Amino acid sequence: MLTSKYCNENLNASPITWGYAKGELVELIESRTIADIKEEFADVCYCVLCAVHSSTGISLPMVGATPTIKKVNERLSIWRDIFKENGLVFHKKYLVNGSNYKKQHKIDAALAMARAAN
Repeated sequence: MLTSKYCNENLNASPITWGYAKGELVELIESRTIADIKEEFADVCYCVLCAVHSSTGISLPMVGATPTIKKVNERLSIWRDIFKENGLVFHKKYLVNGSNYKKQHKIDAALAMARAAN
């Protein structure tokens, strides 16, 4: 898949910035296990490719990003369930603080933003 297709279909509301990519690179550098290194490497590939597309419009193959794409899709499914349980309609624009549903402050922020929008 090319970044143009992926980003246009999945990141319209909140493009990935170079700052976000830098944060993932720091996480890669700080990784201590092989599993963490593999995960963070995929995250870096994903973020750099999306940041290149977001900032320049250049479309590249999503090389190395497949594990992160899968992780993002799984997270979005869980977010839809969280919103449904709270009687709200999910939209990716509510995930400005990130998509890691395991962090309660991110859930609280997303739900608060959705409630304020309704």
